[in-house]
Amino acid sequence: QVALPLLTATRGHIVNIGSLAGKFGARYVGPYSATKHAVAGISQQLRLELEPAGVHVLHVCPGPIRDERTAPRYDTETMEKLPTTA
Repeated sequence: QVALPLLTATRGHIVNIGSLAGKFGARYVGPYSATKHAVAGISQQLRLELEPAGVHVLHVCPGPIRDERTAPRYDTETMEKLPTTA
């Protein structure tokens, strides 16, 4: 709300980082999927409300990334195919 006057004056952009997990259910990450689904919902709502004022809302949904935290969720073959964070 504080940034809205500047965003409308400059026809600015809002970028929200979601996840593919917010679009599809996945084992063992229910709370994560639920919160990312909420990000998708608020992004759509902001897009509908702010588009007439010229503000663009982007919702980015990256897929899985290979790192030590995600390793336990994927088998070795899948892990080898995932991009790294670096």
